[in-house]
Amino acid sequence: LRATKDEVFNLAEAMKEVKEKIQYCPICFNICETTPCPICHFLCKFCHIPCHAVKYNKHSGIIFCHKDS
Repeated sequence: LRATKDEVFNLAEAMKEVKEKIQYCPICFNICETTPCPICHFLCKFCHIPCHAVKYNKHSGIIFCHKDS
């Protein structure tokens, strides 16, 4: 009750945007604004090179690949 009208309207607008824009990533089920989420998008795009490097024993680091990549 102590909030100003502007604060209340801003909160309502923010809640409306969350409801309209936020969704679950279809790959990792993280909460995001894009499909897939930025993490899965990056991993799907980046994963192919290191996986081939591992195949030929040219990479010894940790690789995070989605099971479908």
